[in-house]
This record gives sequence, C-alpha cells and structure tokens, in this order.
Amino acid sequence: MRILNTSLILLGLTTTASAQQVRLGARIGATWSSTLMKDVIIAPITVKAGIAPTLALSASIPGGRKYRLGLEAVFSTASVKATENGIDTDLGSLRTASLLLGAEGPLMVRDFYFRIGVGLLKYLPSEKTGIFQQGGPTRIIGNFTAEYRKSLRPGWEWVVAARYGLSSFTTKELQSRGFTRSQAVHRAGLEVGVVKDF
Repeated sequence: MRILNTSLILLGLTTTASAQQVRLGARIGATWSSTLMKDVIIAPITVKAGIAPTLALSASIPGGRKYRLGLEAVFSTASVKATENGIDTDLGSLRTASLLLGAEGPLMVRDFYFRIGVGLLKYLPSEKTGIFQQGGPTRIIGNFTAEYRKSLRPGWEWVVAARYGLSSFTTKELQSRGFTRSQAVHRAGLEVGVVKDF
C-alpha cells in the first residue's frame, strides 16, 4: 500500500510538471525467467515459464541535474509447464504485471544509462490449476536496467535495453501443501523502444 501511495503521488507530480520535463518511454521485447519451483518429493518436480513477450512503459521527471525519478510498468505473458519424471504438463499461460518506483541517470560510458527500481510483481495465471489453484501471488521485485540511447530527432531517442530483476516466488497453494520456503526467481529481458521528452 505504501508503494502504491508513493506511486500515485509521483503520477500527480508527473501530470503537473512543466513542459520539457516529462519523459515517456515504451519498449517491447522478451523476458526469460528462471525456474519458479523446484523440489523433490518422490521424483524431481520443476515448474518453469517460457520466454515471455514483454511490454514496458515508463514515465519520469527530473530529480536533479543528471538524474530522474520515475515509474515503470512491465507486462509479460508466457506459457508455463510442470515437469515430473520427464513428463511435461501444460499449466496454461502466465501473465505478469509489475509496477516499479525508481531512478535513472547516466552511466560512465557515453550514450549509456541506468534505471534502478523496486516495486510489486503480480502473477496472473490463466487457469487456477496446479500450484496456482488458489490464484497468483504478489511479490516484491527489484530491477536494474542498462540502456543504450541514440537520438532519432529533437526530443526523440531510440533505446536498446537489457533488464534484470530478482524476486521470490511461492503461492498459497504451495504453502498449504507444506512448501514453506520461497524460490528465488531471476528475470532477464532484452527490449527495444523509444523515449520522448515533452
């Protein structure tokens, strides 16, 4: 709730910022995720999402001479499968949506920038089955993004971004079955897009 309130305040600041201060961005790409669950009961069981088409939207305002404060929303969707005894079971599709509050600024190499943020990641399974029988969890996530930007025309830049995120993963269904430990999930993405200054 505290993150959401802070995000709403920042959105309000963005809408009232004067001209030439607001920067909006949009990127598309793909996200790879590490294993969501891995355990051994009688035989090894793993649950993993496939490569996920991804959309990232960002908005920022100046937070200093070189740095900016902003919000970033990232959406992705992928297929999910469980593997047990070498047999794959389709668990449908898994959408994720994250909202991050962060900062961005220049790196030490020309035309390269960073974005770092923390926020919430929501898992939205298409079917309530398997480990998602009681729905998808909401987890805290941290993100680091490195971007290469090049001017297209005045006020416009094209962007190539490499993104890394880290969160934990568990579900109510897993907890109800006695799986008390969370699994660390690594997310890596490659994206291309544009940013526009207003």
